[in-house]
Amino acid sequence: PALAPIWRLAHFEYSHANELRIFDSFGDLAATIMSITGVRQGDPIATILFALGIKPSIDAAKIAAGPLVRVVAIADDVNFIGPQDGSAVTIAADTFRENVARAGLSFQGHKSKIINFHSN
Repeated sequence: PALAPIWRLAHFEYSHANELRIFDSFGDLAATIMSITGVRQGDPIATILFALGIKPSIDAAKIAAGPLVRVVAIADDVNFIGPQDGSAVTIAADTFRENVARAGLSFQGHKSKIINFHSN
């Protein structure tokens, strides 16, 4: 419901196949292929839609972990920053993982950082 205002834009962008053109090193059309599904590389609308779609999972992680944890996300790279004992940061990461799984996504922990600051 919250994303209803942009539904028409997303539907227009992704509801039909598009012809992709491949050019050779001289700038001449070398081939065409049909893009039937998925997001096209470099599509700025895809990044915006992804950010809007992932925001509830980020918000849930921040709420679950409490005010000492910061969740910093740049596109699909998510980082969790918090106190040195790591427990609140772990709660944030686990909550995020659970929420994105419900959305049909998988959390790629190797792409993220869990940062615990020490007092020294």
